[in-house]
Amino acid sequence: MAFTRSANPIWFFDNLTGSPFDDTYFAFFLTNTLPYIPQAVYQDPNGSSPWNNPIEFNASSGLPQNLYFDPGEVYRIEFRQGNTQAAPLIWLVEDYVPTPVINPGLEGQLAFFPEDGAAISGGQLGDIAGTTTNDNAPAGNVGEFKSSTVPFASAISLSSTTSANVTTLSLIAGDYDVWGNVFINFGGSATSSIGWISTTSASLPDPLIRSETNNNGGIATGGGNYTQTIPQARFSLAITTTLYLSAQATFSTSTATACGGIYARRVR
Repeated sequence: MAFTRSANPIWFFDNLTGSPFDDTYFAFFLTNTLPYIPQAVYQDPNGSSPWNNPIEFNASSGLPQNLYFDPGEVYRIEFRQGNTQAAPLIWLVEDYVPTPVINPGLEGQLAFFPEDGAAISGGQLGDIAGTTTNDNAPAGNVGEFKSSTVPFASAISLSSTTSANVTTLSLIAGDYDVWGNVFINFGGSATSSIGWISTTSASLPDPLIRSETNNNGGIATGGGNYTQTIPQARFSLAITTTLYLSAQATFSTSTATACGGIYARRVR
């Protein structure tokens, strides 16, 4: 049987922080159907010298050049940060069909950078299968969801014109969409209600990045409730970082309390 080298298989990929894969990353070549068992990839066109599976990335030059596939097989390729399938999944390519010709947009082909540095497009680079049940993405994987909430029964007390943290959320390095809400209950007259998310503890930010209800005539004259919906924003974090869900209110009589939640979804 003649095995195909497909197109130039020097594939380069970025990790979750945008850095190229190094030798801490591995490529798993598997069957395309459950239970996803290892499928041979060879070092020569005769299929006499199989690679170890998974294949370790080179420190700075992607995967080896001499990767030969069975042209009659369909592959599932997992790129993981570690040499076991328990390691974090960074990229997933399903329905990979080895072919010596790259046709942009053709389903089943990878996109990659060849030796001369010119970009060649393929159909399936970066496709990550979604879950088919109500489970959670593992920590560090795309789709990971984290949250921190404080219910009304545990609302914190506010002092007029003083910023306070309602709750905090610690996120490891990565790229996240983050949003939240703050619910403020006034016992008496009030003139403003503010909520925001920040990497700085209890520090009122620029009006551009906070949610505020403000009326010099008073937003509450005998007490009331106000919800500040904090719109989604991107937080690109190089290190583990604490995000603060904070609130501030201005009131002249009685008391005020705040509760709410902060929510984050890893997008890369």
